[in-house]
Amino acid sequence: MRKMLVICMLIFLTVAVSYNFEWIIGGYPQTKSDIQSNVREYLLSEKNYNIADIASIDVTYSRKFGDYSAQVIFSDERETKYYYRIDEKVKQSGYSGKTDKHRES
Repeated sequence: MRKMLVICMLIFLTVAVSYNFEWIIGGYPQTKSDIQSNVREYLLSEKNYNIADIASIDVTYSRKFGDYSAQVIFSDERETKYYYRIDEKVKQSGYSGKTDKHRES
């Protein structure tokens, strides 16, 4: 009886961990890399920025909402962060800072 209880607990824990693995590790590294590449490609090809215009692109996973977003800092506006999401396509979802030189309408 005790052995059966231990086996059931192990199965339950295995399912719980595997179902919530993305949440536990803070997002999949490959997904973060893919999103970073997609946002970079969007900025370079669709918005006509040069690679030197982009200071950084950091992708984070929101445990609260279960989604990914990219934070972009441009070289000429380092005090402002622009946020991008990918639903069907890449789109700017907001910014934080005092200036909005690269804000999309």
